[in-house]
Amino acid sequence: MWWHWALPVFLLLLFISLQQWLRWRQGEPFSYSEFREAVAQGRVASVFVSPTHIQGQFKTAHGDKGASFSTLRVDDPELLRVLSAQEVKVAGAPPELP
Repeated sequence: MWWHWALPVFLLLLFISLQQWLRWRQGEPFSYSEFREAVAQGRVASVFVSPTHIQGQFKTAHGDKGASFSTLRVDDPELLRVLSAQEVKVAGAPPELP
């Protein structure tokens, strides 16, 4: 019967599509140094800071939220001051409980 091979193919395509969608939602990965440079240049609109990652959105030419990005979080005591100075909207996540 055709559905014996169609179901596994469908599930595989669904799994691949889900992975691509999740990768798209996380945004373009780049280094923490590139992230700090983008903040200094005023290209970052907003960030979401978790204990391990920083995700955010770039500004567009109109000042709206544009493409998204993600980077690994680095212990940087100056980060919040720099984000505030550039008027970046900041949201955060509490540390994960053991």
